[in-house]
Amino acid sequence: MKRILIYYYNEEIETDSTTSVTRLVASLIKSLKHNYEINYLSFKAPFPTPLSNAKPVFLQIPKLKRAQRKINNALRLKRIHWHQLKKNTVKKYVQKNKENYDAVLVLGLDDVKDLRNYFPASKILYWIHNISAICKREYLYNVNDADYFLSPSRTTYKLLLQQLQPQPLTAEFRFFPNWCEDVFKQTNQSLVEEIKKKHSIPAGVPVFIFSGSDLKLKGRFIIEKAMKLVAAKTNKEIIFLFAGGRIKRDEYREGCVRVINVGLLSPNVLAAYYQVAHFGCFASLGYDHCPLTLLEMVNCNIMPIASNVGSVKEMLGEDYNFLVEEPHAVPNWVSAMQKALALNIEERKQNVASLKTRITTTCDKNIAVKVFEEIMAE
Repeated sequence: MKRILIYYYNEEIETDSTTSVTRLVASLIKSLKHNYEINYLSFKAPFPTPLSNAKPVFLQIPKLKRAQRKINNALRLKRIHWHQLKKNTVKKYVQKNKENYDAVLVLGLDDVKDLRNYFPASKILYWIHNISAICKREYLYNVNDADYFLSPSRTTYKLLLQQLQPQPLTAEFRFFPNWCEDVFKQTNQSLVEEIKKKHSIPAGVPVFIFSGSDLKLKGRFIIEKAMKLVAAKTNKEIIFLFAGGRIKRDEYREGCVRVINVGLLSPNVLAAYYQVAHFGCFASLGYDHCPLTLLEMVNCNIMPIASNVGSVKEMLGEDYNFLVEEPHAVPNWVSAMQKALALNIEERKQNVASLKTRITTTCDKNIAVKVFEEIMAE
């Protein structure tokens, strides 16, 4: 049985994680578990529910290092981040243990060069999720230390080729689609009704949802500004749901717009909130390769209004009518929201149905698993 190491340590790999990328990795592990011996990294010991047939490698940051971080941060000396402590701990582990793996799947481009040295006989598969990695010269060229470059979009692949110039790409490229977990493809009607009752959401009232962290890059502040302008131009009730990030006020009003903050949600609850909504706002202000938030929304029958950044147009289609050009401009979001509100129910459903067919055909876990197995067989 071939051995695989999942080299990812930013967050815990769990099926019910509030972070979509870690859920994606967990989903891949579960899909491969019967054919391979899979090892993955964890700083959460004792681990309550290890992923079946996969082996968590339990690591611990040394007490002295944790104490030093606490002192430095308290005294405002040179700040020490958990990420760096985890990174150093993992590096020391693999250097000391010198285990053999047939393949190493890595999600951090800054780790690829080290892994090439640690595991010279292994296939190194770089699976891109942090798009900024291929825009940073300090480790851009590490991609050529990988055997394979796995990307969920061809747009990202083309960007990598541009960034590398005049050097060529010597890693083998494979299109490796992202996908949506089953929880976003099923309807928990009782939970949906419970949410509607909890927030007093009546039938017939248009509901928008934004799902993302408080990072400015996610564009929540843009949506909040656009929402206020939409509120000023209409006399009909509209509801905006904000999932993720910190809750400052549970609920408040902006004219005829009611804003409901629901905070971080587990996947099954997030799916139910999606299913309450009619329109989804994906307001990213950076380069996105294949955002899982969009996949989740579409699978929950939400019509997305999305920033035209990175690979979003590749996902939604060249002719998609609710791509927001120049998404850093608030008036463009106001216009897109008003256009969405002008749709009747059937028009909205038709938009979502055609989009769902397009996305589910391409963004399929079975395609990704097949690609992975083909690589392992080579």
